[in-house]
Amino acid sequence: MGTGISYELAQKGIEESIIFEQLLEHREDWLKNTMYLIAKKSPKNEINNSLNDKKQKNKITRFLIDKGYDYATIRSAFKILSEQYD
Repeated sequence: MGTGISYELAQKGIEESIIFEQLLEHREDWLKNTMYLIAKKSPKNEINNSLNDKKQKNKITRFLIDKGYDYATIRSAFKILSEQYD
C-alpha cells in the first residue's frame, strides 16, 4: 500500500511507524482510488476488456506503479473489479 510514497516519506525523515499507521488508516481509500483509476484508464471505460486483456492490464499496472500504488493494492483492485464484472 503506497510503497513508493512510503519510501519518499521516509526519505523526508518521517518515522516509519507514522507512515505505516497513516497508510493503513487510508487503505480503503487507496483501494477505491486504484479501482477508479483502473476504470478511468480502461479504453473507453470498457473495464471488462482491461481485466481480461493482459497487455492492457500490464499498461494500467505500470501507470499505477508510477503513481505510487503498490502491487498488492493493484492486484486487490483488479480482483474486486473482475468479481464485479464477471
